[in-house]
Order: sequence, then structure tokens, then C-alpha cells
Amino acid sequence: KALKRCLKLAPNHIEALTRIGWAYIESRNYSPAIAVLQRASKVEPDSPTIWNALAAALNGSGSLDQAVEAARKAHVLAPKSLLIGQNYALVLLDAGQVSLARTTLESLHPHIIDAEGVSAKQQNTYKGLLARVIAADVIVRRLCASKKPGLQAHQRAIRDALSRLELKRDRKTINRLAASIMPQAKTALARCKKTALDKTKPRATP
Repeated sequence: KALKRCLKLAPNHIEALTRIGWAYIESRNYSPAIAVLQRASKVEPDSPTIWNALAAALNGSGSLDQAVEAARKAHVLAPKSLLIGQNYALVLLDAGQVSLARTTLESLHPHIIDAEGVSAKQQNTYKGLLARVIAADVIVRRLCASKKPGLQAHQRAIRDALSRLELKRDRKTINRLAASIMPQAKTALARCKKTALDKTKPRATP
């Protein structure tokens, strides 16, 4: 209520618009969140914080292509931000763009690992997400190559990713990652098949 009163006095107050947008997102009320944050992005188009919030709202609403574009803008404006980079990678994963999610996270590596001001907890969160993305990338590449790796192959890809990043490889962790990867792998596979189909379609002649 206080924030809405603030907006009545100052309709383009960026902090109020952003906080209201996040409040809508947290309550899964995505349509008003998108409206508020789009308004904020027009007032301050160079704010990575606003684009990041708008990406979250669009992703929650299922507008994946628009979410990717908003998250990309946030990442371009703040390429060294751990939070924004991770959020961009998560949006890319949901959109089935697994390889780009991996590239995005790997580009953050020099700014995260052993960097000043980055806690051990933040580093482990980053490593966990990177392991998930690397494993998903391997699985999707195999699926796109018309191979059908079974559960053991999926688990091996996950174990290899965890080992590479020196993370725990217990069964609980592997199963949790497998459960989180498979829906996104299916989305990526559908995207891969569509791309392959588009390439086989004859081009229209002028």
C-alpha cells in the first residue's frame, strides 16, 4: 500500500515500481508484474535490475522467448553479476537453450571462483548450477544426435559434471539433478528437432 501511494505521488519512481513488480512475482501474479516492470524499463532502460526482474516475470508467465531477451539485456548490462548471470542461465535452461546457458555460466567463472567478496556458499551454488547445465548439455547433445541414453548414461553425465567441479557425487544429489534436468532436456530436444525440421523444408523461391 505504501509503495502504491508512493507511485501516486511519483508515477515513475523506479524503486517502487521494481519492488511492486517483485511482490507480484512472489505471489505468482505475473501479468501485473510484467505491466509494472515494462513501465519501469521504459523509464530506466539501462537498469540491469529491472530487466532481470522483468525476465523473471515473463519466465513465470511462460513467455520464454521474451524472458530470454529480457534476461539477455540484464546480462549485457551487468556481465559480471553472479545473480543476473545465474538467472539468465536459468531462463535459457527453461527455454531449452542449454548450450548458451552453459556458455553464460562458464563466462562467469573467473569472476566467481576465488574472487574477493564471493562467499563459499555463493561459489557452491554457482558450481551446482553449472554442474546441472553441463550435464544437461551432454544429455541434450546425445539426444539430438539420435542416441537414446538410458538412465545410467544420464547419471554418468551428472557424475562427470559433479566430479569436474569437485562437488559431492552421492546418490541423492545425482537423483535430484536428474529430476531437475529432464524437463529442460525435453524442451531442448523439441527445439533441436524443430531446427532440424526447418533445415529440411524447401526454401520458397521468389
